[in-house]
Amino acid sequence: MSLSAKRSGGRVACLCALLLALSGPLAAQTQTGMNQDREFTFPTLAPIVRASLRATVSVHNAKRLPAERRLVDPADGFPDPPSPGELESHGAGVIVDADLGLVVTSNHVIADAGTITLTLNDGRLLHASLLASTEYDDLAVLQVGAADLSAIKIAEPNKIELGDFVLAIGDPLGLGPSTTFGIVSGLHRSCRSIKNTDLIQTDALMDNGDSGGPLINAQGELVGIMVARIDRGNGSGFGFAVPVSAVRSLLTSVRLD
Repeated sequence: MSLSAKRSGGRVACLCALLLALSGPLAAQTQTGMNQDREFTFPTLAPIVRASLRATVSVHNAKRLPAERRLVDPADGFPDPPSPGELESHGAGVIVDADLGLVVTSNHVIADAGTITLTLNDGRLLHASLLASTEYDDLAVLQVGAADLSAIKIAEPNKIELGDFVLAIGDPLGLGPSTTFGIVSGLHRSCRSIKNTDLIQTDALMDNGDSGGPLINAQGELVGIMVARIDRGNGSGFGFAVPVSAVRSLLTSVRLD
């Protein structure tokens, strides 16, 4: 059996286990309220995803590139200096404070920022300013000025265990907000591109554009920010998230300044 097939089988097993865990209280509630017709409601992650998506944003960073150095010589057909170009990077972020308009994302998504634009789940486009960042944790805090924002609840530090079910939300390949599902497959891990050595490892699928997106527990709480992945090139790999302890620390510094 191939490695990808094994991972697919493991993912199905994990999903079945979660559904069984959720089905207990749901089945009991259904049996109490609807004994007469024996109706059964199959458990779903949709309420958690729906609430989390309202707090998730797509992050676009238009970086200005220096112009190519050429001699300006009208005789050679270059009457004007070449204008600088732009390179756009994109990722995801999550609203953590609706009143202050604070958004957490990955630092490498907005590094060397030119113009930072956020796309909200309701379609609004907002310009954001950079308040703080940390290269060690690969985190950044942005701020937007807008009403009617929805913020995610931040879990208490260390409220995560090996084997916990998690959801990851990002903007893979610029397709728009997308959700994947997995478990916490490792704690206190390191990744070559991140200096923090206390990362959360998950088998929830991650692709280009997912950096900065939230890692969410089964209660709909933020437990980490997705910052990196290891891809073996055959459809298998792991994602890595910075835990909320680092998120809380950066937010505290922002609110105190």
